[in-house]
Amino acid sequence: MLKTAFLNSLEQAINFVLARDPQSCERLQTLAGKTILLASTEPRLTIYWLFESDKILLRSEWRDDTTASISGPLNELLQLGLSDKKIAKDLIIKGDLQAIAAFKELFASLDIDWEEYLSHYTGDVVAHHLGQAARKARRFFKHAFSSLSSSTTEYMQEEINVVPTKMAVTDFATEVRELDRDVERLAARIKRLRN
Repeated sequence: MLKTAFLNSLEQAINFVLARDPQSCERLQTLAGKTILLASTEPRLTIYWLFESDKILLRSEWRDDTTASISGPLNELLQLGLSDKKIAKDLIIKGDLQAIAAFKELFASLDIDWEEYLSHYTGDVVAHHLGQAARKARRFFKHAFSSLSSSTTEYMQEEINVVPTKMAVTDFATEVRELDRDVERLAARIKRLRN
């Protein structure tokens, strides 16, 4: 129930924002009829994005096929639409890559003239000041989110040793492969000795 209410609110907010960007309607057309699954691995959360020609529907369950899927840590999924960078290497992508690129472009290219929208309610001067404040806040939060993400990873790997570093995982995988080969050689030796 809470999940459905959250998805409905998120869906309304996304469609509200998209309706204020003149080019988003055109970008939605390229995604119409497609379904993309966003699956967060940490914390566990799945959202199916169903694209129509003029809006997006969000669902927690979907029985039909999906066009594509993106899965990975929530912080990486959130950066997908906020960042100008390529898709993060920690994300697992399956399916139609053009649909994924169009999905990323839909949010990365949002260009909403909030000042124009607000000026109808507040007047030009107030809208201009609010617009400046919003741009500063967006830059700040974008930087803060990026910094927090890297600091959290470093803290969890280096300070409290909850999450292994990539090098530690690679070393462990190498040791497992070596152990596997040693076991195979030992099994072959035992077999030869029995014969």
